[in-house]
Amino acid sequence: MKKLAAVALMVLPLFAEPPDDQRIAANEAAARSCLRNIVVAQAQFRMMDRDGNGAADYWVADVSGLARIKASKDSKDGIALIEPTLACADAKPCVPLDKEGEFKGGNEPVTLVAAGAAKPKIGYLFQTVAKYQDRDGKWEAYDPGNGRNAALYAFCALPAEYGKTGNNTFIISEIGTVWKKDTGGKEPEGMPFDPAKDGWTEAK
Repeated sequence: MKKLAAVALMVLPLFAEPPDDQRIAANEAAARSCLRNIVVAQAQFRMMDRDGNGAADYWVADVSGLARIKASKDSKDGIALIEPTLACADAKPCVPLDKEGEFKGGNEPVTLVAAGAAKPKIGYLFQTVAKYQDRDGKWEAYDPGNGRNAALYAFCALPAEYGKTGNNTFIISEIGTVWKKDTGGKEPEGMPFDPAKDGWTEAK
């Protein structure tokens, strides 16, 4: 019995929860990977005209549309450019995640299929960044009103529970560089023209 107890004590630590700093580091690495996946999805969306509007543009209405926009009028499925779990981690979906509905988008409406219940992905939530800063320091909206932008976009990843599931906020644009900053869990004002000057650090 003593030998069995000793073996049990040796095995238990193998199944113990990792320390908080290790778990947070793993969550943050996964969040960066998700943002890079969004960049790949956006390239496909624009190049293949996945919303069928006849224009080469990016989707900037939300994150979930990259999975949920109906593949065609007769289809029941979405375009699935990102994983369903990433779509369900959208903090600001343009159509409720658990419902099918139409995004008006000016004269370019699209239908988004239901994705499921909202849930963070590996400790992080994801959303569009509403504004970008031009070289003169002026803030401009990514979305002109139809949920698309011909050349620009930005997305961010926020810890679902700041200090517990993550410390850093991450941001990425069409350029593809991931930047990090401890914002206290708050969403960024927008995508700075010079992120480094605004206190952001390039995240590897």
